[in-house]
Amino acid sequence: VHISFVRSIEMDGIRKWELKSMIKGGNKRARAFFSKHGFNSSGAQNINKKYRSTAARKYRQILEREVVSSAASSGNSTPSAS
Repeated sequence: VHISFVRSIEMDGIRKWELKSMIKGGNKRARAFFSKHGFNSSGAQNINKKYRSTAARKYRQILEREVVSSAASSGNSTPSAS
């Protein structure tokens, strides 16, 4: 059995940096990134493998750097500060 969780930006407590990560990352960008790193199919087993992969860690690091950089330039809090 597979359980999926969906968060609502209106109902759930989502931090500003989390929202910025979603905006900067986006589905289109994530799909392109994972495709570039060899993840083209979307079966349940492949999803687990994809999101635990080295590519996924790299993608999260890239997004975090972009959000931190954006927050620093605008004077907002960063992921580690919120």
